[in-house]
Amino acid sequence: MEHYPQIQDIPTIKRIMDTFDFQKVHAYMTSINWKWGSGLNSARVTKTIDAVPSVEDLKVHAHYLLDCVSLDTSGHTRVHVRGSGGFFAIKNSGTFELIFSIEDKFEVID
Repeated sequence: MEHYPQIQDIPTIKRIMDTFDFQKVHAYMTSINWKWGSGLNSARVTKTIDAVPSVEDLKVHAHYLLDCVSLDTSGHTRVHVRGSGGFFAIKNSGTFELIFSIEDKFEVID
């Protein structure tokens, strides 16, 4: 199933895609042999199964995640997050962010 962003989000998504350093992400993933498996959420990435993804696969997957948060109109929250493969796409009241995360810490507040 193809996902297309809301028309007003297209210029913002394009700027993010044009300025994000996918080469840097690829170099890091290659250096630690970070492989993507078959459970990735992007229907557009088909070549990368149990392998370090190519720069093109990184771009395709990141674009897919940005498109998904653009389309999220659930209305329950103003913040929409979608992530997999190390990437997180965030839409917060019309602003977008694309993150590639190498570490995270989560604590439950007592």
